[in-house]
Amino acid sequence: MSIRTRFFQLVLVFCLVAGGWLGGNPTQQTGPGEARGYQPDLTEIANQLAAQGESLNRAIVRTESRVFSPTSQERGMETPSLQKGDGFKQIIYWEKNKFLAIETHDLDGKPLYLYFEEKGVVRSGPINSRGKDFSQMDLLHPGLAFLENRPEGFFRRLAKWGIFPTDVRLERAPNRLLTFRLFDQDDGALWLDNETLAPQKLEVNALGDESPLHIVVLLNDPLRIGLSRQPEQNAVFPGKVSVLFNGRLIKQTVVTGIDDQVKANDMPYERLKEAASRLPEENPAQ
Repeated sequence: MSIRTRFFQLVLVFCLVAGGWLGGNPTQQTGPGEARGYQPDLTEIANQLAAQGESLNRAIVRTESRVFSPTSQERGMETPSLQKGDGFKQIIYWEKNKFLAIETHDLDGKPLYLYFEEKGVVRSGPINSRGKDFSQMDLLHPGLAFLENRPEGFFRRLAKWGIFPTDVRLERAPNRLLTFRLFDQDDGALWLDNETLAPQKLEVNALGDESPLHIVVLLNDPLRIGLSRQPEQNAVFPGKVSVLFNGRLIKQTVVTGIDDQVKANDMPYERLKEAASRLPEENPAQ
């Protein structure tokens, strides 16, 4: 064998090995659930998500939520029963770097609650005496984090759900697909599709009224929102959100309509701001 032939064989071997390191075989298992491959850091993922939200200027999103009885699931019912009177509808008004407002109505369309956020200041509360209080988990759709066009906005929205990610890991989901898991030191985590960065699941532990709660939020039916003609350059918003407390389905929210081409003049900003001026300002620590 000539020296020249041997040299090219060594080069070929090196390229094959390097190819495995650089993405030729990114799914080698390194531990339970973990996979080897290209793994961006938190900042890079947040920047990519922000870039997806860049084409979106404003949006109006309509949702409907159904609330389920946890006791029906304790009795072993395959299909949980609805808690009558607890379902609600929402209209989310979002304008980039300006304001967020959420009107909550009962299923018959009667107003119940208003949330208004502008320049870091939040005002919220029941609209009238017939209104009722809502938790942040009920008010703030997890998809709002993915509309932000700044990394700090993405992390701020995640913090509303009690998740403060400090690291990211490439993992293989139970369905064998690869995901990025963004996690913190208190077992809070967000799972994203490793290719599209579409949100898949949230998990967080919280203190319930009587015992600890393990909260799982399943994020399904991703929708693309934005003005780019290339779908992958638009933000991803989950079309269906299922909330489980300790394995029991508590609430399910579906998107019933989206307008991502709404003009500034069609946003009811002045009406919402005037209504919010009569509501108490939220404590920043909340």
